[in-house]
Amino acid sequence: MDSMFEDDISILTQEALCQDEEWLDSPNTDLSSEMCSASHFALITAYDDIKNRLTSLERENSTLKRRLKMYEIKYPVISEFGEEHLFSVYNTQECSLLKSEKASLQQQLNQFQHEVGGSGGLAPCLPGPVGS
Repeated sequence: MDSMFEDDISILTQEALCQDEEWLDSPNTDLSSEMCSASHFALITAYDDIKNRLTSLERENSTLKRRLKMYEIKYPVISEFGEEHLFSVYNTQECSLLKSEKASLQQQLNQFQHEVGGSGGLAPCLPGPVGS
């Protein structure tokens, strides 16, 4: 069976195409009907296989696109141009948290300063750097 297809492979090379100019002009009618049907079956099988692979890859591609969108929402990134992408929601939340934390720390500082000022103006004794 391999010997039957050896000639078919040779027509794929450039040299074989140049040698047989008549083949380019007219199809070979010497092929038996059995060989034609086998070739036709091989083409149909290859076409179905390619179609199935394409469908599978398209399905996988759409799944990956959905995952990418989920990750973009979960973990926003900075684009190529340095512009922030989807950070506005997080910046607003972070800004309000930072402002409340700043106000809390400011209250603590004022309270400490008031305690220090009320105790006669002496600053509390803080330990110096270790090794001095």
